[in-house]
Amino acid sequence: MFVSLIIFIVLIMISSAVLAVFGLINQEYGLVVSALSVITATISGLIAILVLKRNADNDRPYIVIKPNKERLNYIQLEVKNEGNKLAIIEKIEADNEIVLNRGEHLSQVVINNVLPPSSSNVYVLCFAKDYSEKNKNYTTKGRIFYKDPNNRKYSNEFIFNIEGMGSAVIFHSDYQRAIHEITKIPNGIKQIEKELTKARKGD
Repeated sequence: MFVSLIIFIVLIMISSAVLAVFGLINQEYGLVVSALSVITATISGLIAILVLKRNADNDRPYIVIKPNKERLNYIQLEVKNEGNKLAIIEKIEADNEIVLNRGEHLSQVVINNVLPPSSSNVYVLCFAKDYSEKNKNYTTKGRIFYKDPNNRKYSNEFIFNIEGMGSAVIFHSDYQRAIHEITKIPNGIKQIEKELTKARKGD
């Protein structure tokens, strides 16, 4: 719709410009003024259409598929709605089928998932320690299809890969590192207790 209107307006502008040149050549200044008026009006119309198109592009869902590193020692896949409208996922078409940690196919798991704006679903792909042997299995590109509550349909391409994530996942943030260190405290206390017991027995 927007493209057709833009093409129509551009054609009117070109025709008006030709008429303006014709008027100048033949010294028909009334024709020149009329042609310039039409050009001015079409420019205003073009600007209005571009603004409407931009607003329409912003007021829509937009689904992305990307790696997620927020869970310690896991490599995950995140399906997120980065648009401004609720999305209902219809299907995924990919060059390589993405198989999740429990054997489910991503293309089947996401069907009819409802994602409000800024929300996401996260799925475990594999343990970070298995990264090297599974890396190539999760490199793919494809297209995801979805619709909004008014049944307007959308789709966009995606490229997904976990290349270079193996070591990065272990400690993605200082928070994760701190949690990991805290979980080691009980083991450290037990080791100290064992050493103290040994020391007492030695006495």
